[in-house]
Amino acid sequence: MRETRRMIPADDMGAQLRFVLSALAGGAFYGLYHLAAVLLAGAAPSHRDVLRAFGNVVCAIAAGGLFAAYAGAAVLDGANVEFLDHNPSALGFCIGALTWELVPIAYIGATKAANLFMGRFTK
Repeated sequence: MRETRRMIPADDMGAQLRFVLSALAGGAFYGLYHLAAVLLAGAAPSHRDVLRAFGNVVCAIAAGGLFAAYAGAAVLDGANVEFLDHNPSALGFCIGALTWELVPIAYIGATKAANLFMGRFTK
């Protein structure tokens, strides 16, 4: 039986901080990419478009950091990926970059599950 070990030990706060900071950087990368796409789209963006793009940057950073801080450790422990064993920051960056894109999908699933749950009580 193979021994399971944690990618980020519970007592290693430095590694946990690097993981969360790399997720924040991934969120910033995604948000700034979206901002650049809005600004360089060819047509002059309105002030509302620019403000929405800046809001997207902030929300992408927040979503990546929050997910990494609260659910990232469980993801890292469950993912037994050999090449990330010594560098969980790479996975943190990917989580940060993809989290804001996956939030709408998670929201749809959460609302469906909540509606099914509440449907049991309203019959």
